[in-house]
Amino acid sequence: MVLDALLDPIYKATYIAREKDHQSSKKLRKRSEMVQELKVFRARGSPFSFRVELALRMKGVDYESVEEDLANKSELLLQYNPIHKKIPVLLHDGKPIAESLVILEYIEETFEGHPILPADPYKKAMARFWAKFIDEKKFFGGDSIGLVDISASIIVHWGGVLQEVAGISLINEEQHPILCRWIEDYVNYPTERRKMAKELKVFRAWGSPFSFRVELALRLKGVSYESFEEDLANKSELLLQYNPIHKKIPVLLHDGKPIAESLVILEYIEETFEGHPILPADPYEKAMARFWARFIDEKCTLALWMSCWTQGEAQKGFIAQSTENLNILEDQLEGKRFFGGDSIGLVDIVASFIAHWCGVLQEVAGISLINEEKHPNLCRWVEDYVNYPAVKEFLPARERLLAFFTAKKEAIMATKAPVYK
Repeated sequence: MVLDALLDPIYKATYIAREKDHQSSKKLRKRSEMVQELKVFRARGSPFSFRVELALRMKGVDYESVEEDLANKSELLLQYNPIHKKIPVLLHDGKPIAESLVILEYIEETFEGHPILPADPYKKAMARFWAKFIDEKKFFGGDSIGLVDISASIIVHWGGVLQEVAGISLINEEQHPILCRWIEDYVNYPTERRKMAKELKVFRAWGSPFSFRVELALRLKGVSYESFEEDLANKSELLLQYNPIHKKIPVLLHDGKPIAESLVILEYIEETFEGHPILPADPYEKAMARFWARFIDEKCTLALWMSCWTQGEAQKGFIAQSTENLNILEDQLEGKRFFGGDSIGLVDIVASFIAHWCGVLQEVAGISLINEEKHPNLCRWVEDYVNYPAVKEFLPARERLLAFFTAKKEAIMATKAPVYK
């Protein structure tokens, strides 16, 4: 028994060591299985492909490159990115993700290794903002390479080549010492190395679908905030101070820190406050939500708006674009109550313009873009969305919107003012 007592700790230690080895092997097998298929559809010399491949290399993840001839795109590329038909596309275990910024976020959320986004929600929001737009830090996000630096790769390498080809000088030490220092640091960087807000304000404008997105997200989260109404014809000094780049609403001010651009703000709200989830937990589903939100924001909204404010051949072109985009969204809603399933999420919030504003603008312009015959799924979604309690109680009154846009149309026609403001 004494011998048993002496040996018992040894057996236990041996068992624990074996168990750790077993668990470690399981983790390695799991990781190997996770990246069983990882392909990047790329094109030689593309800065957008480079972003994705650099992020994977920094994470230490093996992948297969599929070279695309952009003059003769493969059937696989068209199958995996039928919307934009462009590179890069990341194929992960049979699931395609398109758009370089969406892919970068997916890589960050799926693979361990070098972080390309900071952990702090505000710094993360700032990284996303500058990644869309392109300080005096070593890198845009601080002391190590992150999302913005990767997105700005075109400036680092391709910019110099293109300047030489064109015989011009855009970036030089005299005018851009900080940018040149960043380029030097970047190209020499080794690739292997929620609480309640004290102050939460939204700079908004009545009738803006972009302000609506932000305020609806906060309401869904159950977060109290203060509204600052902006006169867009006479913007306040505070708005210009908090959004000096675009000088537009909405701006979210959280404990003295400003965040601009509605899509960036929505992600910040999701990461900062608890409550109703705006994005799904699964990284692939999250990437898909981001893709469709960007599609609506960048493709659908402008074409729909211009369809209602232009005339003649220009209007016909925008109506054709809108019809194609709406047909794509119609297919996405097949068998779903909302874009993400049974509850409102990011894509629905971004599509608020289609649900409420678009019908008013069609009436003002005397055209029909969305109707029950062509878009039964979209019309059913509109009905469900505008009657969702949190949405219904906050939508701007239709009659007031109608009067507002009728007056705006008359002013545009009288002065030939720009129509996208």
